[in-house]
Amino acid sequence: PNRCFGVFMVNLCLPPKLKTGDRDALQELARSLEWCEGEFAIVLARCNSVPLQSRLVQQLSRQCSVHLKEIALDRSATTLYTTIVDRLDRSPPDALSVSGFDLIDGIDRLLLGANFILGEFYQNFHFPSVWWVNDDIICKLIRLAPDLYSRTTTVEFSDIG
Repeated sequence: PNRCFGVFMVNLCLPPKLKTGDRDALQELARSLEWCEGEFAIVLARCNSVPLQSRLVQQLSRQCSVHLKEIALDRSATTLYTTIVDRLDRSPPDALSVSGFDLIDGIDRLLLGANFILGEFYQNFHFPSVWWVNDDIICKLIRLAPDLYSRTTTVEFSDIG
């Protein structure tokens, strides 16, 4: 009985496999971060499923050959640039993963501000970053931060985790 229980527990702990399309998109995302190492680039990872996004972030950290610094934005964040600078600990990462856009109370103001100081990102961030966003945030980027949005690429993941 104990041996069967142990096997059952192991199976519960294994993460579910990613769908083929999500695996391919994750590989594309990892390659983009690797190819852009040392340069400023933003890759929007469009994912509407929070559980799937969590799995993808973990998998990306394991799969990517460059060191990936992860930042989760606070609900109260008001400026994207300053928030990132404050979390970098004075040493730039090889690549950056930013999540939590959908939780920010003042997301419109944050995106407007990021669009306004886009040059600061290019001047001071010499590393690629992946921003985990959903459809609502992409629509806001297009409407409120068109200059910023026009300088991104998008990798799409399935809507079901």
